[in-house]
Amino acid sequence: MKQTVWIVLIVVALVAGFFGGWLSKSSAAPDASLAEQVRQLQQQVSGLAKAADLSALQKQVDALAQKVQAGTSGGMRIAYVNAEEVFLKYKGTAVAVQQFSAEREKKEKELQQLTEQLQAKKITQQEYQRRVEEIQAQLQQLDLQLTAKVQQEMIAVITEVAQEKGYDWVTRKKDVVLYSRPGLMDEITAAVIERLNAKLEAGGAPGS
Repeated sequence: MKQTVWIVLIVVALVAGFFGGWLSKSSAAPDASLAEQVRQLQQQVSGLAKAADLSALQKQVDALAQKVQAGTSGGMRIAYVNAEEVFLKYKGTAVAVQQFSAEREKKEKELQQLTEQLQAKKITQQEYQRRVEEIQAQLQQLDLQLTAKVQQEMIAVITEVAQEKGYDWVTRKKDVVLYSRPGLMDEITAAVIERLNAKLEAGGAPGS
């Protein structure tokens, strides 16, 4: 039976979707009102997701604290992962970006057509607004799905590597571990990236 590995991993920007935010840095929104709708939607989704993630993280941290207080963490093997580096160097992330970019281009064409229809008074302002919201919601949903897929693949491989190497606890170092005694924690970032990309290139699902 495989050992249980505690994993504390919050990848940057993942709770609210990553790809849309990344790509939007290089192109402007097609409409000012659309940008405001995006902002509001992201705040709502982010708030819900963050609450769930932080609750789960708090439970894990509390459990570890109890072990430490009880004096049972003496033989614990701990490792850490540079989650941002894994996310950016995993080739599956680039694949997801391409998928999102292709879909966003399609939706931008739809938005342009809607704008032209509105200007020609072929549709009402209300119909235009409704369609814009639908398109943005679809993009946001795709963003969340792609982001969650990459995160799940990362966590699956982190767990796999940790179990093989005999670690009891794996954490994300940035913004989670402020200090650790030298030699207390091992880094497994490179091993995780190598395993993720090898599985992707072999055509298998990471972690399978």
